[in-house]
Amino acid sequence: AVIAAYDASFAALNQAIAATSSPGAWNLPALSATMVNPLLQQWQSEFIQQEAQGIIGKGTFTPAHPKVISNTGTTAVVSDCVWDVAFEYYKASNGGTPELVPSQPDLPSGGGDGERITFTLVSGKWMASSASSLEYGNCTGY
Repeated sequence: AVIAAYDASFAALNQAIAATSSPGAWNLPALSATMVNPLLQQWQSEFIQQEAQGIIGKGTFTPAHPKVISNTGTTAVVSDCVWDVAFEYYKASNGGTPELVPSQPDLPSGGGDGERITFTLVSGKWMASSASSLEYGNCTGY
């Protein structure tokens, strides 16, 4: 059930990324259906900032081999290496063709990113609640 929730949270995230070309991706119902605060607020804030700057995402984040590394019955942690090789950020240009946003320290650079996501059991449903660790470009130990 935890891995299914993990997959659902990434599907929601990818759906929101695909919607960044239109205003309001931060408020996509799929996000709040699979995430709770503080992770929900973190992603919503990121999408709001990107929208304000005219930045859109193209591509998807692809989980590789998620595994539950702890489960207390009310919280669980999933470790995985997430691939974002085909993911890039763009900014609308005056000519109408999106321009690639150069890599920045706070944006994924492409490749495998090691992560641990904590899930919380809320009313009988596992919800992604926090990203306890993230290493861009490093999947060692994930």
